[in-house]
Amino acid sequence: KEDMSFGVYEDAFGSNDELCSNAYSPTEMEDYPFVYQIETALEEDEDDEYAPQKINLVQSYGLNEIPLTKKLFMVSFKKLLGQMTARMEPERVNDFKRGAGAFLKNFVLSEFDEFSFYAGRSNDPDGTILLARYFGENFSPSFFLFKDSCSFVKC
Repeated sequence: KEDMSFGVYEDAFGSNDELCSNAYSPTEMEDYPFVYQIETALEEDEDDEYAPQKINLVQSYGLNEIPLTKKLFMVSFKKLLGQMTARMEPERVNDFKRGAGAFLKNFVLSEFDEFSFYAGRSNDPDGTILLARYFGENFSPSFFLFKDSCSFVKC
């Protein structure tokens, strides 16, 4: 029997910012099962029908878009990779590093300009980074979050 308790995914590093909840139904990526893919939607401002629509995940969790060049992203990614592997069981580290390298090379760097990057509410420089990308004709992006960069907390 699957546990259907509501819970949030908190940043495992730095500030413990809430990044997402299971209400967004994060799913493991098929080729990269250590990464959650989170589908989002646009929501309207209830008080101002002329205000620009906002991404529901960003609005709900106060995520902050952060500008990253490829060089700055690589520095941040290496730091995040070190933080994640430090909290893993040793037998997982090599497979994870191999998979994370493939994710980085084949999924992110090959289309780097298509991505946006987000930090948690506190903008903690030691916190995790969420990646976002629009696909096809979608009006809202898919977000990507390393499973090992967050902790699930039941509410």
